[in-house]
Amino acid sequence: MIGVKFERANLRGINLHAANLTNSNLRQADLRSGDYSPKLKRAHRADLSQAAFDSADLEGANMNAVYAVRASLKGTNLRRAVLTKADLGAANLTKADLQHASLQDADLSGAILAGANLQNSDLSNANLRGVDLTGVIATEAARTMFALGARSSTLDPKLAAILDQHERWIDTNGRDGRRADLTARDLANLNLGGRVLSGALLVGPNLQGALLARCQMILTDLTRANCRNTDFSMSDLRGAILNGTDMKGAKLRATEMTPIALGARTDQPSKRLWSVNLIGANLAGADLTDADLSGANLANADFTGAVLTRTRFEGARLDGAKFDNSRAADTSSAKPKPRLH
Repeated sequence: MIGVKFERANLRGINLHAANLTNSNLRQADLRSGDYSPKLKRAHRADLSQAAFDSADLEGANMNAVYAVRASLKGTNLRRAVLTKADLGAANLTKADLQHASLQDADLSGAILAGANLQNSDLSNANLRGVDLTGVIATEAARTMFALGARSSTLDPKLAAILDQHERWIDTNGRDGRRADLTARDLANLNLGGRVLSGALLVGPNLQGALLARCQMILTDLTRANCRNTDFSMSDLRGAILNGTDMKGAKLRATEMTPIALGARTDQPSKRLWSVNLIGANLAGADLTDADLSGANLANADFTGAVLTRTRFEGARLDGAKFDNSRAADTSSAKPKPRLH
């Protein structure tokens, strides 16, 4: 759909997941939630997740409450656009023009706004945790708001040193640096977005409300961790150990929790796979939109009230798992494959 014209079009509740609308004209288009559905007791939310709007013209478009996680809006004209309560988590808005745009209560956690023009935009109550603001053009008031939103990203020097040493340990395959041991640490509400935490020991820490979006957490041990309302969106959790972990209300959008190959050589594939362990995990009310749990061990896990839009469960072990009142759409749950470790 590259270069299409939707000027002033009524596109309420539309599903444009992964669509390519580069250089398209959507000036003053209506992209709000769709008509209210009595059956679902809620309005259909416009889905623009992972869609490409690079260099598109969306000036004055009404995008109230749209779901645009990981959308690409590089160089897009969003002047005077209404993005109130929009979910733009990890979206790429590099050099986007957001002058006079309404972004009240929008979720921009982990988004890239490098070089974006935010002059005279309204960012009241917007979530700016982990946002890349390199070279952003904004008023002094907006810059003050950015500073307030990023305040939680300032880490204690000792903790920052531990994380830096761990990344060194990963980069050198253990020859240098030191493995991070954050067992039982209080890490609540911290901004750890984008960190390399693969293989780290995070047994029983308090991670409630922390930002762990776009993290590398392969084989990380999170046994019995408090991850209530923690944001793991777009993180790589392949082979992670999460048995007994409390992830109530957590965001796990587009998170990968598939098996990881162990001991693979460059010249031949590994025959040993290590699955994610979520035995007895509490995922009640969690958002698992676009998450991949294929092959995971989900025995006795609680998904009560969870959002499971396009969630993948192929080959997952689901013995005793609870899905009461969960909301599923386009969820993949093929016949179980042979169990992995």
